[in-house]
Amino acid sequence: MSEPANKSKDTVQRNKFLFPRIRAFTLQETIVVLCLTTLILALAFAVLQLVQGQMFAIEGNLSRNTEMNRLRQALWTDFYKADRIYVDPKENNLICENALRQIRYELLENKIIRAQDTFSMKPYRWKATFEGVTTTDGMLDALLLDFGEEPGADRIFVFKPNTPEIHMNR
Repeated sequence: MSEPANKSKDTVQRNKFLFPRIRAFTLQETIVVLCLTTLILALAFAVLQLVQGQMFAIEGNLSRNTEMNRLRQALWTDFYKADRIYVDPKENNLICENALRQIRYELLENKIIRAQDTFSMKPYRWKATFEGVTTTDGMLDALLLDFGEEPGADRIFVFKPNTPEIHMNR
């Protein structure tokens, strides 16, 4: 009987030599690690979605503000260079003209068109004045564009100091 016991010891030693035991994680440990990795990735994607949402909101605000600044700059430039500024109520146009050129602003429902520029902004209301009196047609020296009804909505106000020439040409 001692021989078979010896034979089994010999077989075990030979198997250890031929197939050495490799230190590794068990199946349970591997599953726990996979579950933790899945949770971490899920949180990372949720945070990524929040950050992307914020980036899209910032991009939209930047685009709107850039468009607003372009319109404001164009209005100030045209008001400054114009000798006559008047409103054409039939076509809902604002016209700035001097001896060399005429710039026409079309105030449409969902955009403002100036020559070859299109400002994709919807003016909520506009108010033109001449010497402090609201006017709907004819000469003007100040213009207020509101882009929303709520407090804090975007507004553009441009004006031009009147010269004696304006009163002579009326």
